[in-house]
Amino acid sequence: MSVQARCLRQHLLRTSAFVKRLWQWLQEQWHTPDWQVELRLFRNTLQWLTLAIIVGSIVGIAAGAFLLILEAGIQWWGSEPGFFLILPVVLGAIAWCSARLPDAWQPAETNEVLYAIRKNQSLPLGRALTMFAFSLGTIWSGGSLGKEAPAADIGAVLGGWIGRFFRTPAIRQRLMICGISAGFSAAFGTPLAGAIFGAELINVGSLPYSALLPAVVAGLISYHVSTWMGVHYFRAPIYALPGLTNLTVLQIIFLGILLGFAAFFFIALFRVLWVWRQKVSMPPFVRGFVSGLFIVWMGLWLGPSYLGLGFNQLHNFLITGNASPQDILGKTLTTAMTIAGGGVGGTVTPILFVGAALGGTVGHLVPQADPVVFTALGMVGFLAGTLNTPIAASILAIELFGLPVGILATSVCFIAFVVSGPRVFFPAQRLPQEKSHLTNATL
Repeated sequence: MSVQARCLRQHLLRTSAFVKRLWQWLQEQWHTPDWQVELRLFRNTLQWLTLAIIVGSIVGIAAGAFLLILEAGIQWWGSEPGFFLILPVVLGAIAWCSARLPDAWQPAETNEVLYAIRKNQSLPLGRALTMFAFSLGTIWSGGSLGKEAPAADIGAVLGGWIGRFFRTPAIRQRLMICGISAGFSAAFGTPLAGAIFGAELINVGSLPYSALLPAVVAGLISYHVSTWMGVHYFRAPIYALPGLTNLTVLQIIFLGILLGFAAFFFIALFRVLWVWRQKVSMPPFVRGFVSGLFIVWMGLWLGPSYLGLGFNQLHNFLITGNASPQDILGKTLTTAMTIAGGGVGGTVTPILFVGAALGGTVGHLVPQADPVVFTALGMVGFLAGTLNTPIAASILAIELFGLPVGILATSVCFIAFVVSGPRVFFPAQRLPQEKSHLTNATL
């Protein structure tokens, strides 16, 4: 045998021995608990990634279609000078239809969706269809509500519908959270904030970490699908930020406390409004018609800036910082009357509007403050205090205004969250503990 043949034979023997030892080691590891846990974790992760991609794609298509139709209607009908004059009839018709429709076709509003998620119950697809149609009618005719709730609530209904193919209620609950996250991400073009928002809105102060991975993936997929469909999103990066001086810190603390108190009274106002809406004995059409008349009067008196989505005025706040107490009052009253009249839509957009107007107003009153920065901080801080979502609101600020604003926004959001007190905006929300416990410490 030649030298080369002997060398080749030795290499083959060594390789064979190595492969044999490796195979024995793999067989031993296969039967260890740690290895089995890792394989099970990998399998579950792959399954949830697949489900999140499916939910994100379906919700992205539905939310993208809703947003495109909504924008087309606003550009066509909302450009007319007196577009809001039909609001009394539209609100009356929506209130009348909501009172006559069976439960399976009632609009899937946010509070009912949150109740369904907590109880691991899916909602009929018919509720998503009526939410789709009634929201378009409300916003097109000048009702002061937002686009995010229809997108998120439709997403929750679709997620629950997909979850009906699985026997485990916990899977259906996570898929509904994925649907909310995907819908919010598609509505505002903020995939990370949307993912956290869906989970944080349901369990205030106690994030369900098991749902975060599929929620983030569903939000990213939904955002990219809606962008691919042609939905455009607004960004307002802030480059000129104040340094973290003693004065800036005091200004941030003052703004956070003010936003927390404002959120407290805002929540109280709308909780009273919802109770009144349930107990009032007025016929639904009359209630909607009278509320619409009041909103029309507000539009004729103050102008149409506070009707509909109000995004043009909100963008103006974020660019110029020019806001006044009239903006706060006008948007609050028109939103309150739209809800009282039976309008269907989201409340996050009006909350952002009021918060931006409040921040801009304070920015003009506080010495050496930048009204544009205060407008941006007021927008996210008021959202954190009102809906008890400080983490999602902080991430929303970073996605909308840029990473440098993160420190200031996070500080304002958590101060406003604590100061706003134990109240929740939606009755279906729950606080695992009193907020006062967050500041208790035994010295």
